[in-house]
Formats: sequence, C-alpha cells, structure tokens
Amino acid sequence: RMGQLNRISFWEFDTLSIARITQGRCLYYIGFQLLIKHDLFEEFNLDVMSVLKFLNLLEQHYEPDNPFHNATHAADVAQALHCLLVNLRSIESYKPRNCSPVSLLP
Repeated sequence: RMGQLNRISFWEFDTLSIARITQGRCLYYIGFQLLIKHDLFEEFNLDVMSVLKFLNLLEQHYEPDNPFHNATHAADVAQALHCLLVNLRSIESYKPRNCSPVSLLP
C-alpha cells in the first residue's frame, strides 16, 4: 500500500490516501520521500535521524482539528510543489533566471 509513494511525481498522486494508510502521518512520509527524491540528504549532508525527528515535530505542531491548514494539507502542497518543479525541469526552454509566472501561461 505504501508503494503509492512511488507515484509521488505524478499530479494524480493521492495525498489523502497516504494520510489514511499512515493514520494521519502523511507529512512525515511524504516529506521524507521528497527529500530523497531531490537528493537533499547527500546535497546538504543531512543526518537521517535528525531529519526524521524534525519531520515528526513539524507534523505534531499542525493543529489536527483544523479542517484545512493541517499536516495533510502541508503534505499535499509539498507534493504539488515537487510536481511543479519536476515538470518545469522537463520543459526544454525553462530557464530559472529568466522565468516569470507570465511566461508559463499557454
């Protein structure tokens, strides 16, 4: 069931399903998966246990009773940003220095 995390780079990724499978721990698991996907452990020489503790604390400090701005929403936003970055990288003409929001419009 957690194999769904392999589809994290697709727009159709179902964050709510991960939230159900992990019993509300989706920010922890999605955050960890995204750090791996972007090679940030190696890039910044991050200690895995420290990052896991940080993700745990981050998730705990979201108000679970808030119907919108909660840890699941944070995980969903992080995954959407990941998809945006991955898709922008695949656009041949994408130039980070010269990119403006208007240039992304069809």
